[in-house]
Amino acid sequence: MNGRNDVSLNKYDPRLKKYDELDATFVCGRNFLNEILDELKTTNLDKASRQSWIIAGPRGTGKSHLLTLLYRKIKSDKNLNKIWQPLIFPEEIFKVDSLYRLLLSIFEKLLKGAGGEAVTGNLANRVIKIKKTKLSGSIKQKREQKTELARELLDLLTEASEKTGQKLILILENLQFLFRHQLSLDDQRVLRGYLHENPNVFIIIGSALTVFEEVENYGKPFYHFFRIRSMEQLGWDEIEQFLKKIAVYRKDSHIEERIDINRHHIYTYSILTGGNPRLILFLYELLLDQPTLNTGIILDKVAELTPYFLDKTRDESHQRKLILDALSNGAPAQTASEIAVEVNEDLRSISEQLKRLAAEGWVKEIPIVAKGVKNKETFFALRDYFFRIWYQIRSGDIDDSEVNCLAELVTLLFDREQILEKIKHQKDTSGSRIDIYERAYELAGNDSHSSAIKMLVTSSKKQEHTRIKEILQDVEALISDKDWYGLIKTAKKLEKYTDQRAKFHYYLGTAYYNLNQLSNCLEQLKEAVSIEPQFFQAWYDLGYNHYEKQEYSEAIHALRQYILNKPELEFSDYNQFFVMIECAEHLYSGTEELYHLLKKDELMEKKLESIERLVLLGRFLTVEKDFETILNYESLNQEDVKYLDYCLEGYILNSLKNGKTEGELNQTMRWWLKLLIRSRKDFEPFVKKRFLLFFLYYTKMVRKERLSIEFLKRGINDFLNEDIDISTILLELLSAITDPDSRNAQKWMVDPLFKEIVTRLS
Repeated sequence: MNGRNDVSLNKYDPRLKKYDELDATFVCGRNFLNEILDELKTTNLDKASRQSWIIAGPRGTGKSHLLTLLYRKIKSDKNLNKIWQPLIFPEEIFKVDSLYRLLLSIFEKLLKGAGGEAVTGNLANRVIKIKKTKLSGSIKQKREQKTELARELLDLLTEASEKTGQKLILILENLQFLFRHQLSLDDQRVLRGYLHENPNVFIIIGSALTVFEEVENYGKPFYHFFRIRSMEQLGWDEIEQFLKKIAVYRKDSHIEERIDINRHHIYTYSILTGGNPRLILFLYELLLDQPTLNTGIILDKVAELTPYFLDKTRDESHQRKLILDALSNGAPAQTASEIAVEVNEDLRSISEQLKRLAAEGWVKEIPIVAKGVKNKETFFALRDYFFRIWYQIRSGDIDDSEVNCLAELVTLLFDREQILEKIKHQKDTSGSRIDIYERAYELAGNDSHSSAIKMLVTSSKKQEHTRIKEILQDVEALISDKDWYGLIKTAKKLEKYTDQRAKFHYYLGTAYYNLNQLSNCLEQLKEAVSIEPQFFQAWYDLGYNHYEKQEYSEAIHALRQYILNKPELEFSDYNQFFVMIECAEHLYSGTEELYHLLKKDELMEKKLESIERLVLLGRFLTVEKDFETILNYESLNQEDVKYLDYCLEGYILNSLKNGKTEGELNQTMRWWLKLLIRSRKDFEPFVKKRFLLFFLYYTKMVRKERLSIEFLKRGINDFLNEDIDISTILLELLSAITDPDSRNAQKWMVDPLFKEIVTRLS
């Protein structure tokens, strides 16, 4: 075990966890726990709190964790134990159908010793006698007998409390179910009256999925009886804190490094789960098993929730399942009439079922203010957003699901944001945020940098690697502060480490560039790529420096190396396309390229070179037939395909930037698709993710008023014609970006992933 604390990581029942684990890994709701404990502290029974509590929140938000920890803390506190006797009940007390049977369950715990000397001798015999009393007669007569027996049991409970000098705390879960389905209105009146007349016998501290009618509505027996606190989902910082607390308790020393490496994927997971603490335990398991995460791994993990959600839905009626299906697969927020049309059921019955589902915590009402929304319209959405995620993944192939599309987009969009957040936590980043944002991304996208971080996790040379990590952190801070002389001084500390020399020259080049010493910058960047030819970010910086010095041929060469060494689906700045185009415009007239193409005996290498140049010049249709020939050429290597892909996408984006969306551009889009399909055997996942990148570039590049939904529709249709299922959720995103205040956009913005993307892209 290597000294590791054994931990169950049980996602569903915190009752199975030990006290020290519960306390060590408690994050969500600690302020509520402390508030309740402060209320319970007193010196005698007469002054003990009479306040009962409800902790409300969706499944998995930590209600059971809080109540279990509360129970353990009271039991272990000598001062509290003098006044309070806590009784904790299972999540569902199946045998309870009345106040009578609830009280029998309380006495059952006391008789088993939970109450010490509370129920013994004559008092115990009277309880047993009541328990053995047979109920007879009609249903009404049995109900009346139960009520009378309940009154007798309440009197006995008073005696037990007086005998011990302690006050009971009934810790009950799912109070909404208890009050709605197990205790009749008459039972509730009897119980409420007793609590009013006997305030020193017991209080109730319980949980509920939501604030329910029986405690919220005027005229109900328990109206304004409970003090209610709502559990909040974990924010990003709290998720990180939670993961680290588990790691400290388990003594998993490598988790913190894995959090740093997977920061943007953890952010994606936090949006998917809504910060649900129970589901963050799944994330911890992922970090234990996987050094680096990706969207597929995350969504595969979601499938493990099948037993949990199936158990929650198996006994639901067919009509209720239809409603859940509509809210899981359609727009996240819908009206009763929209759902009724979708499932082809009667509106009245659908409305009634929605009310019941809302009362049981399955759905919630969503206020939507948007163009086209009537004042009286009520929208419903799933309360547990993660159920929607699970349902979509389970309903179809994971690669075809809309949630996969959204998760991929978030992953592509927010990796740099998470790095920026990290920098902001370390230092106050006043000044140009864009420069910091871009430079931070360069560090994260730098192969050498990533390798160094991974090396820190896996290598046995801990002391040396810890020092390297410290230097890299100092480098990031200096870049964010724009302290270029400090960067030169700190970067030189990397020179003595053989496997860090490429980075040493790269950081010197970065400093010299910002100090306007372009010649020194070029010298350092050339040294960096000579040491590490796959250092794609250094190639890009080298190309850009040549471009600024108007050395266009050298710039094209360096930028081509950047493209060929860059990971195929690495997110980059779309402005890099236009640097290439401007270099081409300075270098090529077009005449020579056309001449090469017209010569029948021209080498394929020259044909490719000419096509690449003409595409960059925006003259693709001139070489369309030759392009078709090239695609059928069996010996076409992956480097040429990759560069052609880059050139074609750059041409399309440049055209879109200039407002073109018709004719020639549509034809080019089709040829680009054919090139992508030609590029690999397992083309479909690659092409789908490639299209997501294109969509991201397009939406970030073009002003909202010039975004073309029709162009995207035609592009998606081209993909569908090739049996590549590009999710139409992209069209919903584009529509929402164009007009976020529309009725349909606001319905979709209820989805946290969708809203996050629209907000950032807008």
